[in-house]
Amino acid sequence: MELRALLTYARPYRGLLMLVAALMLINSGITLFVPWLVARLASDVQMQGNARLELLATILAVLALITGLRFVVSWLSGGVALRLLSDLRVQVFDHLQHLPLSYHQDHRQGDTLALMTYEVARLSNFLSGTLVSAVPLSLTALGAIVLMFRIDPLLAALVPILVPGFYLILKIVGRRLRGLAQDVQMAEADVVALAEESLEMLPAIKSFAREKVEADRYLGQVDRAMGLRLRENRIYAAMDPVIGFTAGAAAVILVFLSSQRLQTGQLDTAELIRFLLYAALLTRPVAELSNLYGQVQSARGTLARMRAVMGRSPAGQGRHFRSRRQ
Repeated sequence: MELRALLTYARPYRGLLMLVAALMLINSGITLFVPWLVARLASDVQMQGNARLELLATILAVLALITGLRFVVSWLSGGVALRLLSDLRVQVFDHLQHLPLSYHQDHRQGDTLALMTYEVARLSNFLSGTLVSAVPLSLTALGAIVLMFRIDPLLAALVPILVPGFYLILKIVGRRLRGLAQDVQMAEADVVALAEESLEMLPAIKSFAREKVEADRYLGQVDRAMGLRLRENRIYAAMDPVIGFTAGAAAVILVFLSSQRLQTGQLDTAELIRFLLYAALLTRPVAELSNLYGQVQSARGTLARMRAVMGRSPAGQGRHFRSRRQ
């Protein structure tokens, strides 16, 4: 995907998106600090009662701060997604209004309507959510791995070994998702186009008593779109359990090996707790980043269709489009 072309659509909101990314980075840093506090609370048996209560209160306060940051991030990114969606719809509509009639005669209206509704919504969500969160999630995963290496390099070395396995799964699934996502988009556009065509010709359909025929046509198209959707859903549904199993199996192996190192004195209790908490912390960013590949493939198809439309020269003199909020 051409990242520069994609980010062009989000340019009016780069300030807000940078704020969201910064808050995510802060949240990631605070989250990486939690296992150290929890391990200290669980392992320091010499800590007095008041000190333990103060440490417990600190941990709860940190968790509350993380929750608050997540709320703010969700609120801001959701607002950007809605504003970006509105701008994309207006921009596409404005451009379509000024394209020559020959373009509209050569393209089905259903395809155009699908682009203005379903596809731009997918693109706005990708820009304001998935793309912005990629860097903070990656840094969280990297930070957890680095801290695990500081605790026990031998155990931590097992974690990167799993990365090629994840990559292989994503590569195989991503190839299927990319083509399937384009088929889904086309099928959804066909449904909209057929519905619009039937409504426009409703008087003629009634005159010739073709309601049943048209209903069967529409049902067939809806079933086709649903079938493709179900295939896409099945792939996404299988992705999380497979990755979850891989992560779970790795966690069990880590517990087994770390318990042996604890018995031989190569790890103390605090280090073991911190290591396992960082390993558990690693599962969330890895799971979310695993979905990133499939979402990127879907966004590529949408971006290609968007650029195919926006790249057409309007009738008459060229026009410059802008966000309503610029």
